[in-house]
Amino acid sequence: MNRPPPKRRDAKSAPRQASPAPRAASANRPQKSAPPGDSAPRKPTGKPTGKPTGALFGRGTRKPLATPSEPPRRLFATPSTKPSEAPETKRLGPPPSRATGKAAGKPIAKAAGKPPSKTPAKPPAKSFSKSFSAHVPKPEAASTRRGIAGPKKLYPLKPVDPSRPVAPLVRGEWLFTTREGYEQDLLEELSIARKLDGARVISPGLVAAPAGYHDATFARQAMPIRAIVKTTHATELDRQVTQTLRELLVRDAPDKPWALHVWVADSEESNRFARIADMLDRSVTAQAASVDLAWANRRVPNARAARDALGWLAQVCVLSATEAVVSAQPAIDAHSLHPGGRARMRVDSAAPSRAAMKLEEALDWFGEGPSRGDRCVDLGAAPGGWTHVLLGRGAQVLAIDPGQMAPSLANHRGLEHILGSAFDVEPDQPVDWLFCDMVWRPLEVAALLAKWARRGWASMLIANIKLPMKHKAPFIERIVTILQDGGWTRVRARQLYHDREEITVCGHRK
Repeated sequence: MNRPPPKRRDAKSAPRQASPAPRAASANRPQKSAPPGDSAPRKPTGKPTGKPTGALFGRGTRKPLATPSEPPRRLFATPSTKPSEAPETKRLGPPPSRATGKAAGKPIAKAAGKPPSKTPAKPPAKSFSKSFSAHVPKPEAASTRRGIAGPKKLYPLKPVDPSRPVAPLVRGEWLFTTREGYEQDLLEELSIARKLDGARVISPGLVAAPAGYHDATFARQAMPIRAIVKTTHATELDRQVTQTLRELLVRDAPDKPWALHVWVADSEESNRFARIADMLDRSVTAQAASVDLAWANRRVPNARAARDALGWLAQVCVLSATEAVVSAQPAIDAHSLHPGGRARMRVDSAAPSRAAMKLEEALDWFGEGPSRGDRCVDLGAAPGGWTHVLLGRGAQVLAIDPGQMAPSLANHRGLEHILGSAFDVEPDQPVDWLFCDMVWRPLEVAALLAKWARRGWASMLIANIKLPMKHKAPFIERIVTILQDGGWTRVRARQLYHDREEITVCGHRK
């Protein structure tokens, strides 16, 4: 049976059906919130509730899931655009980069009736001058990179020219060397000691001060400028330095043993002349015998031997290939017994960490150390770098640290390890030495060390204190004051060669 086809209803003549009436909002059904672009304020959802999800209580809480009617939140929401304001082009590919603000992909035009073009757009032409200047280093880049670190670059450094002095020096001033980047801290320390008048940066790692000597924490080595040797050619430097040393030592220290240190500042610029310093040291030794045999025979191998014999220490700081600063002073007054203050320590391969070199240098600077049978406490001992050095000296060590010690030290008969905080441990009886290398708040560590002196728990102190990022010199004054108020005497502070963003302090209780 064939049925007639259905009649088509004309859209103009057909009556329009009325839309269903909106349903009343139910109390149990969540209400829809306003879209991000709407001006109506969104009601606060309240604090998230739930049980802790971590192993430790309070580590974190589980946030409630968003309801289906709640629109998704965006971290970087943009105002919604109307359909008439929609862009005519559409970008496909990776999101725009933060540096240029342009998308890494290429835009594909999307016009009505035209397929997208497959021909890539040509990049804009670059001029030869712009592309060439992008690869040419700026002349001021070197001085900016070597500027003194600090809140403001008050002392920008100029490039070092090997053919002439980097800055004028005056005989009678004091020359200090420090770690590169700490020149501003050394100047601030000299300012606190009221010795800043005329102090200036000579080159990276070198500071000159005419006000006299100061036992500065950030100074690795200090020397009085007795003579400045300048030559026109590098081959003449060794002969003039040898003659100047002889005149100074024969006049000021006749018949006295003497030692010689030839060094350069520990900086990128001055290390270029380290080889010249080594050659100068060997050349002066060889020429001394030909100039004055009796004077050459009084030379001792190192500064420690000269100090023990009440002799003198001669120093030569090489500034360039044709200039050097010559100094001579009693070895007992030397700021450091190592050339340029670089005390390069060596430890055996069994040391658990590089911290062993820090303690070896600290004991060398302190001048004494624990002997066999001494009772020592090591705060913050793990993994055992300092404990390894103390056990090697035959001392009995009480290590306090919540961390585990190295396996090579775990079964040592002279070691007792307490797994706990150094702030909660009190010794049963006084000990001979207190050592501390804790990575903790420095003011709280200083207060703990002062507590040990106040209660008479230790006789000697060697500790490593971490430094803040800014205003280090006033901070060190606070640390020293806290230790002195606690009962430590003869407190000294020094940033040693193996110290990084830290200093080493020492003191006595008796």
